Amino acid sequence: MSNITTTAETVEMSFGVPDSEKKMAKQAVMCFKRVTAQLDALDRHINYIYHPFSSHNQVSTESIIDNRGALIRYKKKVRENFNKVARASLICIAKMNQFTTDAQSVEIMKSFVNAVGDIEDQIDAFESVFEDLKSKQFKDNVIKVCQGIKKQSAQLTKMIYDRILNHINTNILASNWQDNLSEELKLRIDEKEPYIKRLYREREKQIEDTLRGARD
Repeated sequence: MSNITTTAETVEMSFGVPDSEKKMAKQAVMCFKRVTAQLDALDRHINYIYHPFSSHNQVSTESIIDNRGALIRYKKKVRENFNKVARASLICIAKMNQFTTDAQSVEIMKSFVNAVGDIEDQIDAFESVFEDLKSKQFKDNVIKVCQGIKKQSAQLTKMIYDRILNHINTNILASNWQDNLSEELKLRIDEKEPYIKRLYREREKQIEDTLRGARD
């Protein structure tokens, strides 16, 4: 299928999307961007323990026990950060429920829900590690679960931008090169025909002026 045909079908589908659904889609875009912001905050907070633990060969059990209060508070903050991701994700799901008749939207949202669940599994594993601060494997276990959280968070962020937002912009809002060009030049698509007509009239006037000059 040619690019022109694909573009034509996308534009045709866009005309069939009610304004109310487009409004909901725009709200969904904002929601998904909030999820990526919360994922970034989660990742940055994980680095507070991941970087020092991964950069030191030895972390003594004594130092871990001495700082258990701070570690427990840190663990709770990690859960709080994930809960922010989860709440933002639930709002996204609610917004996208408007498009449950679209098979592609349903498939993408199933992947989104699974990806959030994968992060939650890693958060659960993270909390489990803190149940035994005296474990000789505590440092290694912390590094492992931190890597898991960071990996799953990065994958979800990539999914949001590459699949979800691309799907919404292309198939629901029909944002394509014409939309971007029109916005950049401040030229609406529906103004192009009058503009062409104006050029035609100007050309006709030039011809008339030339003929009139020749007669004079």
